[in-house]
Amino acid sequence: MGFVLLEDDQQCTLEAVLAFLDEDEELHHGTSSDSNSDYPPTSPEREEVTTGATAATTGWIQIPQRPVVSSEPKSSRATRDETVRTNQRSKAVARRQQIESILVRNEVHELEKVLRKLQRAHETRKRNSKWYRVALAQAQERYKSETLNRKLKNAVAKRLSSSQLLQEAFVISATSE
Repeated sequence: MGFVLLEDDQQCTLEAVLAFLDEDEELHHGTSSDSNSDYPPTSPEREEVTTGATAATTGWIQIPQRPVVSSEPKSSRATRDETVRTNQRSKAVARRQQIESILVRNEVHELEKVLRKLQRAHETRKRNSKWYRVALAQAQERYKSETLNRKLKNAVAKRLSSSQLLQEAFVISATSE
């Protein structure tokens, strides 16, 4: 399952991130009314991250500088509308992310079930292979025993026949005397 963001999703995500950063900066630095833009001044740390040299050496993605907006103040209504839209987009993105996380959790549960099933099958094969090795060893032992039994029977048969020959020879020699 891949996570692919469409252009609208990317735009919503970008706007949500920028809104979050703006809120964070407002909380920590406060807003200045004599600023030339709608955004609070950036910190030196952020400027370092956005420079090409730092981005190349640290492996961070280069974040473009925010556009400078004209010095004309926006109406509070327009700003409020933008904030509402940004919040709605943020909520929509959050909902999508929540749904994605639920789907991923469900997929994880399904994959764990498959893994347990495969592990059980492997253990069964392993147990079966253990029994197979035991059965093979017993079959080899049985074959050796049967071979030895045949040899012993042949030896006993030879002894009996030689004993009978000796008895006959003894009987013949005893009768002839």
